[in-house]
Amino acid sequence: MRNTVGALLVLLGLGAAVATRAQDEEPSTRDLQDRAKKSLEEAKSLHEEAVRLREEADKKDVAAEDKRQSALRLLAEVASRDSRAGDERLRALSLRRDADEDDLLAASAERSRRDHESRALRLRTDARIQRETAESRREAARDERDATRRSRLEFQSKYLGEEASHKETQAEAEDEQARAAGDRVTKLKAAAQRRRDEADSIDRRLKESDTPKK
Repeated sequence: MRNTVGALLVLLGLGAAVATRAQDEEPSTRDLQDRAKKSLEEAKSLHEEAVRLREEADKKDVAAEDKRQSALRLLAEVASRDSRAGDERLRALSLRRDADEDDLLAASAERSRRDHESRALRLRTDARIQRETAESRREAARDERDATRRSRLEFQSKYLGEEASHKETQAEAEDEQARAAGDRVTKLKAAAQRRRDEADSIDRRLKESDTPKK
């Protein structure tokens, strides 16, 4: 019985000690208020930091969008320049092709000019020979006593003279065609040179636009 009572007393003493320690370790109201205040301040600080970060993020988003729009504009300009450069290259190619055609036409006109000049020279040579022959026939007719032979010689002289005049007229026409062909040669060569000069100018401009500026 005494042992039981002693055990009870020991247990009661231990319980009281535990309760007292628990009361001693339990925070006070002031501590709780301070801790709450500190938590609120930390929450406020975190909120302000979050707001600042969001504002910075918004600014960076705006800056990123500006950069993206700028990049799109630059790409559009590059595409436009590439398109214009392609058109210019085609233009230069077309000009050189047209210049080559002008050269071919000029060569053909030059051959035509020489042909007309050659024909004019042959016609004048024939006309000169016929006039000389006509003159000799005329002189022979003056000295001829036989009327039939004299008449024949006079006819030959007249015919040869007329033929010489006709060939001289033809030679003048050939001269005119030769001059016209020569004018075509000059104009075609000048046109070919203008086209090549323009094509060269386009090539230089494209080369300068492709060269990075220092």
